[in-house]
Amino acid sequence: MEQTCVSLKEFANEQDILYSVEEKSDQTIAFHRGPKTGPVIATAECCQEKQGSSKIHMVESSIDIVLDHSPRKFVVVSPKSTFSLDGIKYYWDGHSTLYRDDTYTMVAQYHSALTKDDNQKVGQLLVRATDDHFLDVAVISSFVLQHRSESRKRRVFHLQGISNLQGSIGY
Repeated sequence: MEQTCVSLKEFANEQDILYSVEEKSDQTIAFHRGPKTGPVIATAECCQEKQGSSKIHMVESSIDIVLDHSPRKFVVVSPKSTFSLDGIKYYWDGHSTLYRDDTYTMVAQYHSALTKDDNQKVGQLLVRATDDHFLDVAVISSFVLQHRSESRKRRVFHLQGISNLQGSIGY
């Protein structure tokens, strides 16, 4: 199975950008293919509550994906976000690992960087891509979860409004 590594970046050369993310408001995000001048491939309405649903609208396929968020249970059970795509259920365990629900197979994993490296990376997303549509949804749902996490920090800190996603292929 092919694996694709997508690095979340704040700054990148336009030729290297796979996705760009533009915040429209605290809760609305637009996702562009390539640089921010590229076509909008999806929009997301992000739920800021611990429990609730975020809605991702895939523009190209006119599909709406509902990302249901459940809060942490006790101290040891991570928060969980679930969605379905093409009749298959997936869930994010916390903000870092995406599993296919029926087989419990890990299909994506996000690694946050504690500090930015020389290339301004803030993390990497490793995806076992089966097709471009799944890759788009994995990247977008990961960013929605990161956005939800960061939104709690925004109440204290001012964050940059536009971020870019940059990727490279890894096997």
